[in-house]
Amino acid sequence: MATSMQHDRRTSMKKKPAVPSYGPGNSLYSTTESLTAQDIENYFRIGPTRPNSATTTTTTTDTNERKTVQYLRPTSFEQQQKEVQQLNKNKLDIIPYATFHEKKQLLPTDQKAYARDFQQRYDNEFLQRWNKGVLGDNDNETIISSSTSQQFGSTTASSSINNRLSQLNINRNQDQEHMSDIEGRTDPDGVQSEADKEEIRQIFGISHALETFDDYKEIKQWINQDTTLPVYGQKDKILSIIETNSITIIQGNTGSGKSTQIPQYILDDYVKRSKPVNIVVTQPRRIAARSLCEHISHSRNWPIGQTVGYQTSLNKQCCELTRILYCTTGVLLERLILTKTLQDFTHIILDEVHERDQSMDFLLILIRTLWLRNSQNVKIILMSATIEIDKLAHYFRQVINGQIVPAYQFQIDDRLFDVQDMYLEHIQNYGLLPDLKLSEARLSREAIDLAVKLIKSFDDEDSMAGWDHTKNLPIKRATVLVFLPGLLEIQTVHEALRFPRGKPDSAKFNLDDYDECLKFNYDIIPLHSDLSMDDQMNIFTPPKNTFRKIILATNIAESSITIPDVRYVIDFCLSKEMVCDPETNYSCLQLIWASKANCDQRRGRAGRVAHGKCYRLVKLHLYNSLPAYQKPALVQESLDRVVLQAKKLNIGEPKSILALALEPPNINNIEVTILKLKEVGALTIHMGQDEIRPFDGDLTYLGKIMAALPIDIELSRLIALGHAFGLVYEAVIIAACLSTKSIFKIYYKDRLAAYKSKFNFAAGTFCDCQAFLNVYKTWLYHESNQQFRTADAERRWAHLHNVDIKRLREVHLLIDELRNRLRQLHIFVPRDVESDQMKRRRNPIAQQQNLLNLKIIIAGAFYPNYYIREPIESEAVDRELSSKDPFRTIMLRNVPLNEGILYRSQIEQQLKSLVDIEDVKITFENTKALVEFAPQHSTRQIVNPSELPIDQIVTSATSHTNILPAVYFAVKARMTNHKIILQTFERSAALQRVERLRLYMSRGEIQNDILHNERDLFEEHRDALLRLAQRQTTIYSLPQQKLPDIKCQYLTINVSTVVDVNHFWAQYVDRETNAQMKQINDLLSRSLTPLTSTSIEIGMMCAAPFILVSSRTITTTTTTTPNNNNSNNHQLVKRYQYYRARVTHRIDNVTVEVFFVDWGNTEQIAIDQLRILEPSLLKIAPLAFECQLWSIRPNIARYPLNTWPIPALNYVCSLILERHVEAEIKAVARNIVKCDILLDIQSNRNHSNQHQQRYNDIGRTTLRQNLINKGFAESANEEHIFDHDYRIRRDAQRFISHTIDFSSSTDPSNTSVQMIDIPKELCEVYERKEIGQPVTLTGPYSPLEANHSSCHYATKMRRVQIDGESINSVGLEEEQHCNYRRLLVAFGVHLLQTRQVVSLRHTTLMPSIRGLPALIAMIFAPTIELRLDEEGKMKTGVLCGLGFNPVTNTSLYPDHDMDIGFDVQISTEDLVRINEIRKQMNLALYSPESAGNRDLIRSVRRIINAELQKLLEAKRPPNRNNYFGTFQWNRLNPDDRVPKMAEDVSPDHLKLFPLHDDVITRTVEIDDEYRLKMMYHLIWLREKATITTFMCQITCELCDMDFNFTSDLFAHLSSSQHRELVRQLHLTHCV
Repeated sequence: MATSMQHDRRTSMKKKPAVPSYGPGNSLYSTTESLTAQDIENYFRIGPTRPNSATTTTTTTDTNERKTVQYLRPTSFEQQQKEVQQLNKNKLDIIPYATFHEKKQLLPTDQKAYARDFQQRYDNEFLQRWNKGVLGDNDNETIISSSTSQQFGSTTASSSINNRLSQLNINRNQDQEHMSDIEGRTDPDGVQSEADKEEIRQIFGISHALETFDDYKEIKQWINQDTTLPVYGQKDKILSIIETNSITIIQGNTGSGKSTQIPQYILDDYVKRSKPVNIVVTQPRRIAARSLCEHISHSRNWPIGQTVGYQTSLNKQCCELTRILYCTTGVLLERLILTKTLQDFTHIILDEVHERDQSMDFLLILIRTLWLRNSQNVKIILMSATIEIDKLAHYFRQVINGQIVPAYQFQIDDRLFDVQDMYLEHIQNYGLLPDLKLSEARLSREAIDLAVKLIKSFDDEDSMAGWDHTKNLPIKRATVLVFLPGLLEIQTVHEALRFPRGKPDSAKFNLDDYDECLKFNYDIIPLHSDLSMDDQMNIFTPPKNTFRKIILATNIAESSITIPDVRYVIDFCLSKEMVCDPETNYSCLQLIWASKANCDQRRGRAGRVAHGKCYRLVKLHLYNSLPAYQKPALVQESLDRVVLQAKKLNIGEPKSILALALEPPNINNIEVTILKLKEVGALTIHMGQDEIRPFDGDLTYLGKIMAALPIDIELSRLIALGHAFGLVYEAVIIAACLSTKSIFKIYYKDRLAAYKSKFNFAAGTFCDCQAFLNVYKTWLYHESNQQFRTADAERRWAHLHNVDIKRLREVHLLIDELRNRLRQLHIFVPRDVESDQMKRRRNPIAQQQNLLNLKIIIAGAFYPNYYIREPIESEAVDRELSSKDPFRTIMLRNVPLNEGILYRSQIEQQLKSLVDIEDVKITFENTKALVEFAPQHSTRQIVNPSELPIDQIVTSATSHTNILPAVYFAVKARMTNHKIILQTFERSAALQRVERLRLYMSRGEIQNDILHNERDLFEEHRDALLRLAQRQTTIYSLPQQKLPDIKCQYLTINVSTVVDVNHFWAQYVDRETNAQMKQINDLLSRSLTPLTSTSIEIGMMCAAPFILVSSRTITTTTTTTPNNNNSNNHQLVKRYQYYRARVTHRIDNVTVEVFFVDWGNTEQIAIDQLRILEPSLLKIAPLAFECQLWSIRPNIARYPLNTWPIPALNYVCSLILERHVEAEIKAVARNIVKCDILLDIQSNRNHSNQHQQRYNDIGRTTLRQNLINKGFAESANEEHIFDHDYRIRRDAQRFISHTIDFSSSTDPSNTSVQMIDIPKELCEVYERKEIGQPVTLTGPYSPLEANHSSCHYATKMRRVQIDGESINSVGLEEEQHCNYRRLLVAFGVHLLQTRQVVSLRHTTLMPSIRGLPALIAMIFAPTIELRLDEEGKMKTGVLCGLGFNPVTNTSLYPDHDMDIGFDVQISTEDLVRINEIRKQMNLALYSPESAGNRDLIRSVRRIINAELQKLLEAKRPPNRNNYFGTFQWNRLNPDDRVPKMAEDVSPDHLKLFPLHDDVITRTVEIDDEYRLKMMYHLIWLREKATITTFMCQITCELCDMDFNFTSDLFAHLSSSQHRELVRQLHLTHCV
C-alpha cells in the first residue's frame, strides 16, 4: 500500500510544473517531501529547469547512459557570475522586496515602518502560496488531524529522512561516476579526494552522520543518567513534542538540565529507533560550548571529538562520527550562509536564545527563511531560561490548516534546588545602603562595602559543614559568584576585598600584613573575556579546605556555564553594552542597569547542587522598574557584518532581509552601514552604471573577501592591501592577532609590566600591530627551532614576556584558517618557513622599506580613523625642564617646598623599581623635582642587523627612539596609578635638617675640624659621615669640560669615537690637550691597585683596560727558490692599556659597563681588571667632548625606523674616524657641541662618483651635505635650545664690534640655578627617623606628552584619548621642534560613556614625513576634491570622502568626510603618482583572476613600491598658507577640473579606487611693475638682515615666509630656494 501511494505521488509530481532551481547550496522548496535522487540530479544542472520548457517533458532518462554532473563552482569567475545571474532570474524569492520607495516617504519618527511593511507582505505571500498548493499537496499524508494540531500546535512532514536516505543510497552507485570528475581534481586511480567529498556533501546538503548506520553500535546506552534534574521527569513528553512539531520553544530555569540532557535524549531516542540523527547545539560563548561538551564527554565516558564534539571559530574537536556538536552561534551562521540549507542536520538547537547578539538575530532570520524554503523536515528547538516566549513563538509562526499559528511552547518544571532572592531591604543591618536611582546606573562605594561584609558573613552559614579550629575558618566554604559590569570594576572590588579599610602605604607598611584575602583564605579569580583561556578555566578548579573561591565575573558567566560549588551570587544588577552612536556610527560602551532576564540568568548560577542565595544590591522597587529584557544588538550596534552576510546570501537587498528580523534595526543604521561598506570598498558607490542608491550597492571582489573571512571588514581590507603591496603574510598575522583577544596577558594588578613587554616587542616602531607581528614571529622562531623542548620552557618564555601562549596558538590556527580561505579566493599566503627564508634574503634597507609599506597599508585599511598629533612648543619644553634634555628627563610635582634634598633617596628607590634603571640624578626647584636618567653611551657596532638573533628585538635597548624607554615607563607608571609617596618631616624640623646638610657640604668635603667642633652632631650621623668620607675617594666629579665659546666659529678636532652617523666624540688638537694626554698615560702606566667587587658603585671613576691591536712585521728567509729572498710576515699583537673610565652599569657580579671619558667609547670590562685612580687624575677634566652633526636626521622615507644605515656609518667612519678634521661650530648646549664637518674636496671625491657637489662659503664640502646628497639623510629642525644658541652665535659673530660681552658660554643649561647635591648617605640618616604625614607626589610628567585631534567631521570637536593597552597611550613627541604634523591611525574607535571622548585602540604612529597625512588620505580615500587658495595659485588642502550626490549637492557620508590642509606644496606630479598607485591596486583587486595572476601581481607590486618611494622621497617646499576646512563638496569651478583617465585600463576595473581629478592652478604674471616691487623689497630685506639685531618680525614676500630672528632671515637670503626665485626675476644684482 505504501509503495502504491509513493508511486501515485511520484506520478502526480510529474504533472506539476517544475520548481525553479536555486543557487549553490539551495535545495528545492518543499514541505511535504524531502529531496530525492532525481531532485538532486536536477539540482546539479547548470541550466535551471524553466516552467513549460522542453526539458520538463522528459521525466525519465536512460540509467545506463553515461552523464557528467556539472559542478556549481566553475573555475572561471565570469562564467560563475553569468550562471548565478541566470539562476537569479528563475529563482522564486521567498522575501518580497520588489516595491519600496525612497526613505523620504517614511515618517522621521518611525524608523521601523519599513519592517512592518515587509513582515505583512511576507505573511500575505506565505498564505497565497499555501492556498495555491505551492507549499505542498493537500492529501491525507500532509494534513495533521485537528486533535493532533491542538495538542502539539504544529504539523510534521510525512516523508521521513529514512525515505530520503534510501533514495540517495539507491542512486549513490550511479552518481559516483558522475561525481568523480568534479573540476578534474580526482586522484589518478579514480578515488575522490577528501576535499571533493566534502564539497559534494555540502552541495547535497547531507551531513556526515546521515551516511551510515554502522556507527550507532559505538554509541553505548546511557546508564548513569542524572535523574535528579527537572528535565528528566519530562523526558518522554519533550521527545514527543519535538518529534511531532517542526519548531519547538522550550523554556526552563537555569539548572534544569536542558542544555546537556535534551540533546542526549534525542540522540538516544534516534539510536534506539535506528534513525539517522545529527544534532547541532549553538552557544553564545566559546567557553560555554567547550564546557558543555566536556561535561557530556565526562558523564558518558566518551572521548571529546567523537560522538560529542565542539567547534568554535578557532578550535574544532569533531569528526564525521560526531552526533552532538556544540558550536558557537557564528560557526553555524557561517555554515548556513555557505550551504543555504538546513539539511546538514536533523535537529538544530539554539540554546540561550535570549542572548540577542547580532549573530543570534541574523541566525534566526536565516533559519526561518531556509526552513520555509527547503528544510521543513529539520527540527528546530529554541531554548532559554529567560525568553520573550510569545514574541519568539509569533516570529516562528506556522501554517496549520490554512491558518498562521505561533510555534509550540513548552515549559519545564521548576528547578530542583531553590534560590532565595535578597535585596537591600533584607541586609540593612550590614551597613549604609547606597542611594541608587533608575536614571543613573553606577557602582557605588556603599554597595562594594556591603558585598565585602556579606562575603564575611557567609562563614556563619558554611560552619554547619565543619570548622577548622586551627585556622578559625569553616572547612568547606561555598563559592561566591559576584557579577560586575567590567574589568575596571573587577579591579575595584578586588582591591576592596584585600583592603576594606583602604590600601596602606607600601613604603611604610608591608601590604601582606593588611591583606584580608590572605587572612581569610580568599581565592580571588577574575573572569573576563579579555583574560587568557587558562585564567578563565580556573573557575572550575575546586577550592582547598578552608579556602573560599570568589569569582569576580562579567556577564560571561551568566549562561551555559555550570560551576557546581557556587552557592552565593552577589549581583550589582549592572551591565555594559555596546551602543552605536547615531552621530558618528561608532560604538560606545555604556554602563546600564541589567535587565530582569539577565538578573534571572545570574540568579540561576546558584542552586545547582544545593539551595542557594542571590543578593541583588538594589532595592526591590528599583529592581521591579528594570526592563524585562535587554535590547537586541541588532538595534544598537554597528551592522557591518550583518549587511555583508545579507549581501552574501544574495536573496534581496539588505534592508529587505533585515526587515524580517525579530526586532528589525532602524533604517538609518542600515543606510549608514551601507555607506561605510562603500567607503571601505566592499560595495560599489553606484548600482549598475550611474545610479546612486544609498540603501544598496554591488558587492565587489573586496567585499567578497570581507564576507568570506571570519574577521572584521577592516582586517579583510588589510589583507587585500597586503596582497597588492606584497606584504600579505604580515597582514594575515596582524589580522589574526587583532581578531583574537590580546596575546599579551592583561594583568589588571600590574598593567605597567604588560606595557613594558609590548613596548619592547614594538622595537621603537610605535605600532601595536608591529608588536603583535614581532611576538608571533619570535614565538614561531623558537617553536620551529625546537627551543621549546618542554612545555615548561615555553611557559617560562611566555611568563618572562607577559605573553599568552593559548592566544598565540589560537592566532596560529586562525592564520591557517585564513590561509585556506584566501586560497579559495585566489590569494596565496606563503607558509611560515617560506616567508622566513624569503625575509633572510632581503637586505636591511629593504626590510625597513617593508616596514614603511606595512604602516602605509595599515593606514589604508583603517581609513578614515585618522588623527593628527598636535605640535608641542619647544620653548615651553625647555622652560618646564630648565633646559635639561627632555629625551631623558621627567618631572615630579608637589615636593615639599625647599625640602626635596631630604627625600631624594626615597624618590630614587621608588623610581628605579618602576623604570628598571640604576643611574638617576635628581635636582629640585621649589616644589618640582627633575629626574634625569643616565644616557646610553653605547657605541654602535658595524654589523648586519639581519644576522642578529630574532629574539633580540625584545630588549628596550634596541628601541629606535631618541627618547629613553625609562621616560616612557615613568609616564606610564603615572597612568597606571603607581604612586610615589614620601614620608616627610614636620615643616620646621625639615628646614633645620636642610640647613644642617648644607653646612656639611659647604666645603665640598668632610673635614676633620667639622668632626671635632660638632661632636654631638657627628655622633648622631657617625656611620653616614664615615661612609661619605670613604665614598668621596672613589666617586668624584671631574672638572667641567671646556667647550667652544661664542667667538669660536671654526675648530680643528680629532674624532676619537663614532657612536653613530650624526653622533661622535672628539678631542681638541692643541698642545694643552696633548700634554694632558701624555700626563694621564704616564700615570696610568704605573702599577695600579685593583678594585674589589664590593666597592664598585655606579658613577665611580676608575682605570679600565682597553685592548690595542697593532701589527708587527717579522722578516724570514726562504730557501725554496734558487735565489734566497726575504719575505715579510705581519702578525697581529694585542696588548692592554689603561685609561680613565666611569662605571655606568653593572651587568652582573663579574662584569660592568664603563665609559672612557677621554675617548668617548663604551666597553664591557671584568671587575677584576679595574684599577683605582690616583687622586691627581681626578683633577683633570675629560679630554673628549660630545659632538653631533647640525640639523640632520636619517632619510625617513628610506629608513622609517629613524636609524642610520650601515653603509652611512661606514662612510662617515672612513672620512672622520681617528682623523684631524675642521668643524664649523653651530651651537653649544647641554654639554653637546653641534657642528658640521668640513671635508677636503679630494677626500670627498674618493668616496663619491657624483659630478656635481655643493660647496660652502669657503669652497669646501661638508659632511652633512654629502650625507643628504647620497640619500642617507635629510635636513631637520633643531631643538629650541640649540636653535636659540645658534641665533645668538650668528648675531654675535656678525656684530662682533658691539660692546656686548660674549666670553661666557651660551649654554642655558650651564647657567641654570645651581642646587647642592647632597649625598645619599646623609639623606638616609633622616629617613630612619620618626616621620610625619605622607605626601603623594604628582607625576611623573614629561612636557613631550602630546594631544591628538580627529580629522573627520563626526569627531572633530571631541577629545581624543588613546586606550591604555596601546603603545601610543604614552604619546611623547620626539619632533617637538618641527612645524609639520604627524599622523596617528587607529584600528578600533569607540566613544566613552559620556560620548564626548573618542577612545582609540591598536594605534599606529606614522613616520614623521612632511605632508604624509594628506598623501595617505589621497591614496586610500574613495573620492577627493582639491582646494585652492583665494588666488588659485596653489593647492592648499583636500576634502576626502565618498563624494556628493549630484542631484541634491549634499555629501553622501558627511560624518566621515576629512578636510586636511597641506603643510607642504602638493604638485601635479604627486597626483599622477597617487593615481598610478590607485590604478595598480585596482588591477590587483578587481577580480579573483587578477588577484591570482602571479605575473600581474608581481608587476603591480613593483610599480607600487617604485611610485610610493618616489612619492615619499620627493622634496617639497613648505606651505605657509593657513587652511580652514569647510567640509563642503562641489566648491570647485567645473572648468578648473582636469579629469584623469587610464587609457590602458577599462573603467569597470577602476571602481574600487577611482582615479582623482586634478585642478588647474593659475600662475603669477611677471611684469615690470612686479619686478620693480620685488627689487625694492629685496634691498630692504638685505638691510634688515645686516642692521637689525636679534629679534625681528619680517616677511619675505617673494617666498611667502615669516621670520622672527635676523639670523633666520640672513640664512634664508642665502638659501638656494630664495636665490632661484630671484634668478627667475633677473634680480641677482639685488642679492
